[in-house]
Amino acid sequence: MRRHLTAREWVLLALLGVILVICGYMLLLYIPQTTERDFCLQEAESVQAQTQAARLRLEEKQRMEQELEALFSADTPPQGIADYDNIKPIMVELNPILALTTEFKLTFSTAETSQPLVRRSIAVSFTADSYERAKTVLQRLHDSGCRCMLENVNLNLNEGAEGPVQFNGTLVFFEYQALAPTTEKPPQPQQNAGTEGSAP
Repeated sequence: MRRHLTAREWVLLALLGVILVICGYMLLLYIPQTTERDFCLQEAESVQAQTQAARLRLEEKQRMEQELEALFSADTPPQGIADYDNIKPIMVELNPILALTTEFKLTFSTAETSQPLVRRSIAVSFTADSYERAKTVLQRLHDSGCRCMLENVNLNLNEGAEGPVQFNGTLVFFEYQALAPTTEKPPQPQQNAGTEGSAP
């Protein structure tokens, strides 16, 4: 015999149906859409931050380019940068510094011109009797009267700080040239197995 549902049972079934519809909506539509929306918002914020950082870098680069252009637009070289073809004063500067090593080698490269700035790279390798002596040499190279910077620095402590130290790196000297320099032939590599000097 078929049983008829009571009013209370119909109400409970209706509530159950509503709950099922809400759960289905939450699981199938609301939660995936919310997750995707949050992901898109995070991506948008990340892109905005990257764009802002790129804009700041571009502004900084443009500012530096303007400063460099103003710096080198004068007829006289900027303070601290020697005139072009400064190789002889460089050698005069390097010889007493490298005399503190037990052995050194210099390899010259052709000067690179980005008018009016000239980069003169010199590959330097030397052996010092201790880490302190190598540190003294590097400090003197850094404090050289000729404007320069050290690149590709490599120190090899064969026997610790008290043993011989081998150094390899590149010294880049900067020079000023208002007119484009003529193509120059790089000097031949120089090597010296000179005597050890006293560290200051």
